[in-house]
Amino acid sequence: MTDIKPILYVALYDLSSGHQHVLLFKKDDRFIPVSDSSNNPNWALCVDMRGKLGYVPHTYINKVEINPDEYIFLVEDALEKIHAESPNSISKRTREAMKYLSDQRTIFLKNQKICNEYEDICSNKVLNNHETSHSEDSPRHAFQLSSSSHIPVSESNSSLPNDVQNNVASIAIHSETKNHAELSTQTDCITDYTVPTWLVPSLIESVRHKTQISHENSIAAVGVMLDIFKEAIPMLDQLWLQLKGNLKSEVLQEDTKTEVYSEDKRTLLDIFRQLWYCKNDEQQRSWPVHEDEDHISKLLVDLNNILVDANPRVTREIVQCDEYEMVLLLVTYYQMEPRRTLRIKMLHVFMTLCELDLRVVTHLLNSVITMELARDIQDNFEDREKVLYSTCLLAAIFSTGEQPPTGTYDFINKKFLHFLFEKLEEVVKDGEEDVGDSLLSIILSFNLHFKNPDENIVMGALKERNFAQYLTERLVFLLNREEDPSKILSHSMETPNSVMKFMVDLFHFSNLIDLFYLNDVKVLLDIVVRQLTDLLPGEKRRLEYLCLVRNLLKNSNYDEHMHQVEGLNKCFKFILDQEFPEESEVAIVTDIKNQFPSWF
Repeated sequence: MTDIKPILYVALYDLSSGHQHVLLFKKDDRFIPVSDSSNNPNWALCVDMRGKLGYVPHTYINKVEINPDEYIFLVEDALEKIHAESPNSISKRTREAMKYLSDQRTIFLKNQKICNEYEDICSNKVLNNHETSHSEDSPRHAFQLSSSSHIPVSESNSSLPNDVQNNVASIAIHSETKNHAELSTQTDCITDYTVPTWLVPSLIESVRHKTQISHENSIAAVGVMLDIFKEAIPMLDQLWLQLKGNLKSEVLQEDTKTEVYSEDKRTLLDIFRQLWYCKNDEQQRSWPVHEDEDHISKLLVDLNNILVDANPRVTREIVQCDEYEMVLLLVTYYQMEPRRTLRIKMLHVFMTLCELDLRVVTHLLNSVITMELARDIQDNFEDREKVLYSTCLLAAIFSTGEQPPTGTYDFINKKFLHFLFEKLEEVVKDGEEDVGDSLLSIILSFNLHFKNPDENIVMGALKERNFAQYLTERLVFLLNREEDPSKILSHSMETPNSVMKFMVDLFHFSNLIDLFYLNDVKVLLDIVVRQLTDLLPGEKRRLEYLCLVRNLLKNSNYDEHMHQVEGLNKCFKFILDQEFPEESEVAIVTDIKNQFPSWF
């Protein structure tokens, strides 16, 4: 039997913006192709793992073969999600796609059944052959009859599965009739039973605290146990569906409150209570070198471990209590605690809290922690470990692009920015690029919240410098790689790419473009042309590259080299001639052509 392998698409790159009918995705995301519903050679109509139907560019995906069982599961899951998303308003295109997926599911189900039956036939034939060859009562030529008869070989082989299918069906009917009476009552009871909502969360909590594994791994362990129960006891199928549904909700609904008792919750409250006493200990303030350092250090380590491993719904509830009172407690304690080892451990805790809840970042932005971090970086710059942790946290706090309070500029000002620019060039010469990148991440993140380049103190500080070789080279490198050092946290935020924004702001000023070597400017133009050619219409990044090249043409001495003028002309023409032009892109291209009619 031929084992037909179904096809799945896997994303090779990210796609973050596009038309409404284009799916957005990350690298390694998977899609189920709906090939019978698309005749465009450049686009594939697909359903993603969220049940969203849309187009994916062929240049962004790769075909892979998967196991039929996995394909059947993914198709069933996709159909269920499509129904749940719009049960009463399914479009014609969606209905066609659903019919195709349903047909494919049926085909592979039948194929799997035939393959399984064929394997049973082969194994039974071998077994019977083995038994007959050893039986004294059976003639040795019993299995030679078919080969010497007038029945064609193909017909003989095809009739054999039919006979076995009939026998299997007869046995199944007999078995079902025999067991139906004794199972019906039990099955009805199980079907009518409703699983308590607290059961799955309690199972997960029990696994976590009996094994000391993380909450995420505990969910996986409970899922494995449920699958084993289903295979071992098929009559639990209805209960299994309820339990798996609750398990799925436990994974997805992280922002809802939980009523399940948690040992982590009790431990967290106890740790914060002890830290509160440490903060208010008068002896702690007057005599830092005290025998309580080991005790406090253990509290901070345990706190960080729970924040990392525990159920995030539980930890968020505690952290969010009384308008994030616990976070403000830690900020106050950090301000008054001079001991290096304890401060480093608190920096770990702050980073974990920022990753746990994005609103923690807002509270830290409006606290004194930014002042303390800036002071630590300047006063203890030789302490590389502490500097790396401090710069990482400070960059994370500014990475949201939120407007900081006006008092922030009292200590994160031109003087501090000059310090960062100066140290950035120095540490790279000494081979400490990791420190240089961490300093650059603060500059790029801090620059995000400035809307007007003329009021941007980062650009103001940069104007006062005559040399910024590492800065400019690194900016071009990062733009080419499409890396963003400000993306420290995993939260989904609508902030622009910090490198792109910095470059657009910088190229707003002609004297700042002079910081770049001519070769770097040419490389930058090569990047712009490549991206304008490759990016899809409507993608946000394409608009950003157009803004960048407009500033570059307007404020640099482009007429001295005219690098990539033909490439830019082709890109501009394509934007103006596309079937469904983007108004914002057309406006920038039109502005460029009007300003420089002799070039474009």
